[in-house]
Amino acid sequence: MQERITWSKDWLSIYESPFSVYDKICYANVITQSEFFKNFGSSMDSSISFLLIRGLDHRKIESKISYPFLTQFYTTITNLSEDFLGYKNQTDDFFNKDLYYCNFCSLNAYHSLFFQFKFIKECPFHLEPLKNNCRVCNQPLIYTFYKSSSISQCCTNCNEPVLLHQHSFPNFKTYTKNEIKSLDVLDLLNMDFEQKQILKGTLFQGIKNMSNKQDLNFVLYCINALRKYYSH
Repeated sequence: MQERITWSKDWLSIYESPFSVYDKICYANVITQSEFFKNFGSSMDSSISFLLIRGLDHRKIESKISYPFLTQFYTTITNLSEDFLGYKNQTDDFFNKDLYYCNFCSLNAYHSLFFQFKFIKECPFHLEPLKNNCRVCNQPLIYTFYKSSSISQCCTNCNEPVLLHQHSFPNFKTYTKNEIKSLDVLDLLNMDFEQKQILKGTLFQGIKNMSNKQDLNFVLYCINALRKYYSH
């Protein structure tokens, strides 16, 4: 692999996932997925979130491209999940292990941690229902990084890329909070202290084993209903 890695901080969008970022690195530098793992692989650490892509040395990647990805990744995961955590739940319980994507975002080689959150059913930017099947063969997709000979992550059945780079590289579109159209997601991100305390006291029983997307609007409705009840 080349000594220097091509990367621009302008390619990183808010709430972008490690899956998306590492896919961009491979595509921009014409590095196969297996070569990426060969150079940046590490022992499997089950103590870190699966969202970070286990089996990779993230600090080594940061050092190679001189950009602190991990801080943004951890901040996003925390912002989405911390107020949902009950005494029995772990952070990963609230994120899907199936890979969900927005068809419009994928055309810009973008994947968000929003999409993996179990309480978000549609793309916050496009209000498009999220998909977890290959757009070509309908094979279910998994949130992982396969050690393949491709320079982008592909469906294991038909080799269709999950994220499409050819029309966006090297001028990748960046998404900002101002572009979020989902009122439910904005309400979640902008909860006040009282709403957060009510959410923290809510037990999401069985959430770890739930694979289907859950209804964020209903959760927000219950929080506001409880706040009105407690205020009387």
